[in-house]
This record gives sequence, C-alpha cells and structure tokens, in this order.
Amino acid sequence: MNFLHAFQTYSYTILTQNPQLMTLVSGRIYDQPPCFIEAPYIVIGDDHFYPWNSKTSSGYIIYSFIHIWAEGTDKKKIKEIAVLSQEQFFSSDQNLPDYIIISKNLESIQIFHEKESGLAHGILKIKFTLYKENT
Repeated sequence: MNFLHAFQTYSYTILTQNPQLMTLVSGRIYDQPPCFIEAPYIVIGDDHFYPWNSKTSSGYIIYSFIHIWAEGTDKKKIKEIAVLSQEQFFSSDQNLPDYIIISKNLESIQIFHEKESGLAHGILKIKFTLYKENT
C-alpha cells in the first residue's frame, strides 16, 4: 500500500472507531460521496502532503481536510460532528505503516452554508507531522 492510500485508510479507520460519531452520520464516511446522498455525512481525502528531510531523518507534514455536511442550516450538527471527529483523531495513538505521528494540531474549523446545495458545510483542518521509521 502506498503512503497516500495508507493515510486515507488511517483517517477512515480512526473516524469509524467512534460509535457515537458513526451514529450521527449513519455510517456515511466517503472519499467521494454518491450523488443525492442524505446528510449528515463526512468526506475525507482532501489532504496536502509536504515532505521534509534533515540529515538524519525524514517524514511528511500533512494538512488533512475533513468535510462535514448536514441538512439545511444545521450548524449545530456540524459542530457536534467536528468536535467528535477532532477528539477521535487526537485520542488515537495509532500510527501508519513505517511512520510515527509525532504531532497533531487543530488548525481550524470552518462552518458555513452552501447556497448552491442548500447544505451546512464544515471543514475541519488538522495538521499531522510524521516521522519515517528506519526500517
């Protein structure tokens, strides 16, 4: 499994381990949601990867964007899902194959109303710093 796919799998696995979160979104976590899906749901996979290197080590800085969608103007639901998602990532000590997550930082939570779709939309931005294990 390549690193990019491993991070996608990591994100999905972390989120699906929280029963309360899974109940709120009725198990709907996607990398690409199907057309006309019922909200609320989560979309993962919009990530920015930046490699870093030093004389003795290497890794990645990753900005992960978790998109949360809810019906109409239900910003309360967005906030509830965002907080549970963030807590789930921050409480996990799970790592990726060949990489150790050395830090996780909440960068922002943005919530707004999408006029085009009529849905409430939240974006949770988390910064991960990963260190490549010597194998």
